[in-house]
Amino acid sequence: MTATMSVTPRPCLSLRRHGQLDITLSGLVNLGTLDQVTAAFLAAAVRGRCNIIVTGGVNAGKTTLLRALASEIHPGERIATLESERELYLHDRDRHADVIALEAREANSEGSGAVSLHDLIAHALRHNPQRIIVGEVRRSEILPMLEAMNSGQEGSMCTLHANSPAEAFDRILILGLRGGLALAERAIHILVGMAVDLIVHVRKRYDGHKTVRFVSEIVEVMPPGDTDRPAVNRLFLPEGPGGRAVAAHTPSSRMLARLEAAGFSPVPFDERPGDNTWAWQ
Repeated sequence: MTATMSVTPRPCLSLRRHGQLDITLSGLVNLGTLDQVTAAFLAAAVRGRCNIIVTGGVNAGKTTLLRALASEIHPGERIATLESERELYLHDRDRHADVIALEAREANSEGSGAVSLHDLIAHALRHNPQRIIVGEVRRSEILPMLEAMNSGQEGSMCTLHANSPAEAFDRILILGLRGGLALAERAIHILVGMAVDLIVHVRKRYDGHKTVRFVSEIVEVMPPGDTDRPAVNRLFLPEGPGGRAVAAHTPSSRMLARLEAAGFSPVPFDERPGDNTWAWQ
């Protein structure tokens, strides 16, 4: 909820309504957000404890997708959710019994008492969660988030505002530098390449009077190679109906091992891009 007065001709109140609070990947398939192949891949990626960043524009469905990805986490795992405004509501669902839901706090009228997401990540780590989920990375909390991903909290996830997967690296760099991060640009890119496994990009478009949201790309992230930026492998490309994601390239051997251990068949990646009739075990 957001309220504004004094700086507008009349008071304005906006309520953000979440229509899909208890959503799963199969539920998103039914809604047309992604197909069964993409859902199977993402389910295996979550169970295989890949670190995932969900990117997209404003109101593209990032939080809904993050909520659906979290539904694939084993019910017995301890999860810490960190948000500026509570929107995930994993602690209110019966799917997970051990959820520590943390919410940032604004400063009072005297400028004291603020608790930032940066503070909450350090606090959450003391509870020894098996996964950390940040609703949206907006400021300097990007560094502790990446460090958590790279130091034991495998399978952690967050959302990030970016207009493309490639833009996500620039956004992370800007957030880190804006937050006073005392690292060289290449060092930040190396940290991203070591910490992040997948970037899942969601888009929205207007189809008549209806807003359609869908997964358009999935990118595997690896440490920098020949350039200063992280290396990428574009696993799913926007070549399906309406720009939806379809399998295009084979994951790295390390990624394939994790996916196969989680029950995913790599057969489809050997087929022609756009052919989504592949096996899922």
